[in-house]
Amino acid sequence: MKGKRQLYPVFKEEFDDEYSPADIEKLKNKLTEREKTISSIFIQAVNEHDGEMIMNLARAAWFFKDKRPANFAPADRERALLLMLKLVTKHTGETLSIRQVAQYLSLDDIAHGKDLPTSEDGFSAIRRKCRQLGIPLVESRKRKTK
Repeated sequence: MKGKRQLYPVFKEEFDDEYSPADIEKLKNKLTEREKTISSIFIQAVNEHDGEMIMNLARAAWFFKDKRPANFAPADRERALLLMLKLVTKHTGETLSIRQVAQYLSLDDIAHGKDLPTSEDGFSAIRRKCRQLGIPLVESRKRKTK
């Protein structure tokens, strides 16, 4: 693609931690601009009868066929929900108890009429995942200093 702008992917690092409406509008404009660039590359390839460029565009479309966000299904649903919770609590600045986190993770079950999860083991698996992902939790156990 000589003479064409390079199509860099949009990274989260291009914006601050807080997304304002201006940032979202800027992102939409950038994506629209990239869409126009790809369209112009295709039209130019058709006008110049450049089969190689058309095949390259077709290979790129085929490569990204199953990588669209709409078809995204997380392998570990719990971790995906915890990452979403981390993002929300980062912006609000509050910390949650382990029970609140467990209730958040079981919202689908609660909506379908199932009971709340029990804390027989103190939610050790959820606590471990929160620690791994860096989610701050309210201290729930009173500890004696030795």
